[in-house]
Amino acid sequence: MKKRVFSGIQPTGDLHIGNYLGAIQ
Repeated sequence: MKKRVFSGIQPTGDLHIGNYLGAIQ
């Protein structure tokens, strides 16, 4: 799943990254 997030880098990827980091914490 992590690879998918990185591979799916898009203009809205910032939001995804933020949500992902929030989930980790």
